[in-house]
Amino acid sequence: MKRVIISVIIGAILMAFIVIPPVSGANFTIQGYVYDQFGNPLPSATVQITRVDTPGSTTVSTNESGYFTASLINGIYVVDVSKNGYTHISFCVEGKDYTQTYNIYLFDINWLLGIQSFTDNTNAQIQQLYNLYYGINENMNALSNLYQSLKDNIEENLSVICDILNQLISEQQTILSTITSIQNQIQILANNYEQLENRVDYLENQVGILNNRMSVMESGVENLQIRMTQVESRIENIVIENIYIENITIENITNMIIENITSVENIYVENYYIENITIENITVENTSVYYITENIVIIERVDISENINMILSLFDNLKNKVDTLEVWISAIDNNVNSINRELNSIDSRLFVIEQMLKVPSGFPSYTVKVKLVDENFNDIIGEKIWLIMANGRILESTTPAVFDNVIADKVVVRYGDLRYEFVLNKDANILIMIKDNIPQVMTMVRINVQLKDDVAEIIVDGGKYIFWTTENYITIWLPVGEHTIEVKSGGYSGEMTLTGTHEPTEQYIELQKAEGISMTTKILLALSIMALLMLVAIAISKRRRYYRLRW
Repeated sequence: MKRVIISVIIGAILMAFIVIPPVSGANFTIQGYVYDQFGNPLPSATVQITRVDTPGSTTVSTNESGYFTASLINGIYVVDVSKNGYTHISFCVEGKDYTQTYNIYLFDINWLLGIQSFTDNTNAQIQQLYNLYYGINENMNALSNLYQSLKDNIEENLSVICDILNQLISEQQTILSTITSIQNQIQILANNYEQLENRVDYLENQVGILNNRMSVMESGVENLQIRMTQVESRIENIVIENIYIENITIENITNMIIENITSVENIYVENYYIENITIENITVENTSVYYITENIVIIERVDISENINMILSLFDNLKNKVDTLEVWISAIDNNVNSINRELNSIDSRLFVIEQMLKVPSGFPSYTVKVKLVDENFNDIIGEKIWLIMANGRILESTTPAVFDNVIADKVVVRYGDLRYEFVLNKDANILIMIKDNIPQVMTMVRINVQLKDDVAEIIVDGGKYIFWTTENYITIWLPVGEHTIEVKSGGYSGEMTLTGTHEPTEQYIELQKAEGISMTTKILLALSIMALLMLVAIAISKRRRYYRLRW
């Protein structure tokens, strides 16, 4: 029994030596995030880590979140962070058995040029902030040049180089705060512009309301004019018939003109004196007594006071309404004039702000093209695509969509439920594939590899693909995101991990001959040895017992 236990222990020790790799020195981890000047993550930035005391370097790239990580042996390193179209930064790292985390900022070169042009059209405060930034930037350039001159003898000048790089990091933080101040000033201008736009909208709405009231009043005036015409027509056609009036004296009525009165019958005119009344075009039929003299008419037994009072009352009512309308129209005219004066003032202020916020000629604009295909890469035409910019502006087109003169540092392409956000620092071509009714943005990956024969097996995230090619590269389309790719050819294999964006990606994989035994084989071999040792120990134990009994 003791031999069995000893055999098990020996087998476990052998398995430990086979399976567990030896530890070769203390390690530490460096990690961090790379951002642009606005604090947005920068994917696909290159982080090169060079050890000072021994030759060799490690290079990693940031993922979609701008994150990078690398495991290194303890020592002193110089870290260089860069990306095309952005400024670069370097700093020293001394690794000592623990994880070190860094936040790194790179500045878009085109954006910096745009800021420089923008300050030519803005107020003195923004110009002063830019002058501060320019001075700091010149200092950083001088420090960078000094660092490059000392870089060839990095070990001898290590202390000086690290001091320079640390000073560069400090200057970079000052630049960040300066840029934030510039952004705040620009935002204040933008807010003022938005407030004026809202005021213009309000005034335009008030003008619309006044226009509606004017239309209503004009309609009312037209109706009154129609009624006045009708009243005049009724006055012209008043029929006075069988009216008997006695002992009525009408005095002091002068210069009244009565025209076109017809059908006057049975009027008795007697003993009444009216001065300066002109009566024209009167048709008189069957009148028993009437006298007409020049400008004097004596009317007997006719009382028209009631009708006259009614007519005069109607005219007074109409006149009052017209007077009221004239007052309203005058008030509306005053309001419109006041609004026009304010609109002119706002137009002047808007012109000034528009000139201040006008995009300078040096500020970059890009073209974004969006193509929609099915899983066989056949074009899908006429589908709506939206391009949403960081300031909230939305552009709309149909596939194949082309958006020209886009000025934004970050945009979102939207199709249905798909929203793909990316940093816009150059012209962009977006390919959206619909597979199983699910849209996804695709990336083209070119794998440069020295194949060992004409057949290559590609394993992407566990899925296998077979390629027949005589070229030294393979091109595949994958959804945007992180993928693990393994290439096998002629007994050789190589593996890599990449994070694909909408931009084409080119990677190199070196194929190596498989050496040693795989981890699974090692474990099976160790278990087999343990089982064999146990069988041998049991056999020996039984044999000793057999001889003991025989003895």
